[in-house]
Amino acid sequence: AIFIIGPTGTVKDLTIAGTFTQTKSNYVGAFCGELFGSITNCVNEATVTGNKPYRAGFAAIAYSGARLTDCTNRGTITSTASSPSSSPGGIVAEAKTDVTFLRCINEGSINGGYGGGIVSKTQQSTFIECGNKANLTSAVSQFGGIVGQLSPNTALAQHLVLDRCYNTGDIINNNPKQAYSAGIAAYYKSAGTVTEPVVISNCHNTGYISNVYNFSGGIIGYISGYTTIENCYNTGDVMAVLGAGGIAGNLGMGTSKILSCRNSGEVQVSDSRAGGIVGQCNSAGAEVTDCFNTGNITNLATTVVLNKNNYATKGYGAGGIAGEGGSTMTRCYNLGEIRGIANVGGLSGRPSKNSTKLYNCYNAGAIHAPADTAGTLI
Repeated sequence: AIFIIGPTGTVKDLTIAGTFTQTKSNYVGAFCGELFGSITNCVNEATVTGNKPYRAGFAAIAYSGARLTDCTNRGTITSTASSPSSSPGGIVAEAKTDVTFLRCINEGSINGGYGGGIVSKTQQSTFIECGNKANLTSAVSQFGGIVGQLSPNTALAQHLVLDRCYNTGDIINNNPKQAYSAGIAAYYKSAGTVTEPVVISNCHNTGYISNVYNFSGGIIGYISGYTTIENCYNTGDVMAVLGAGGIAGNLGMGTSKILSCRNSGEVQVSDSRAGGIVGQCNSAGAEVTDCFNTGNITNLATTVVLNKNNYATKGYGAGGIAGEGGSTMTRCYNLGEIRGIANVGGLSGRPSKNSTKLYNCYNAGAIHAPADTAGTLI
């Protein structure tokens, strides 16, 4: 492998096989450690393994202006470190601002650390028609079919864009303390801004998404500020202990939107907050517009835990659109069956005071819940 591909450097029409073991360098990729230039129409079939921070099928780290086009990873990328700072990526481990990924595909197994089928961690870069076809597993944190962690640099006026990307693999996170898993992007490290938003559009997931703690989503695990999810769909089953949604596990801030999205996958939690579109949203101002769910939504909890104010803290929340909260929902509907034992609603399982608003929405799905614990809408 080349350690650095410079700004004018180009690698084309090359396949690499073998084994790369990371022992001293923090940056190890089958093609290069650091990428400033371009890699086009290349395939990695090599295994890349180690316990240092960054390893990937192509470049450990890609800098501003780098471009990867029609690249496919079929090699196994493995982290032997237990730290969340260990970042395996199918194509690149970390992408800085203004890196372009065009029609890049991951077909190789990725294990350990927080990671992604294409990139483990990214600033404001662009992903167009990229896909993950492999099963990805982590026992650490934050695993996504395309990106593990979104980390916009708020000092730079640049959009972070994922468009026409897809995941067909199973994404499984086995960290019992901090999970986050999703078909497209798992988690945000820093929020977007009004001039540097995060946009995920025309993406879809058909894979099984699961974690053993919080926030699984067919498209994104956790949404932060100034993020728009638009024209996306999920058909895969989505599971978590708490906070699972067909599109998003959590819609975290009032400046974010989910627009024209749909879910037909089954959504389940074993504790709380299962929703056809979003698991949890308690942020006034957040929007869910022109979305619908046809999948079955189930809270598997058998016991409800109440606090001293007789308010459920465990075992609650299942809704056709939102498990808890729901923000402002406009022209949304549910056709799926909703099951739970507390706070079960056709649209929102447990609404939030002053933030849950419904406009031109309806539910036609069956509600299965004990008497006095459910409503046709909320």
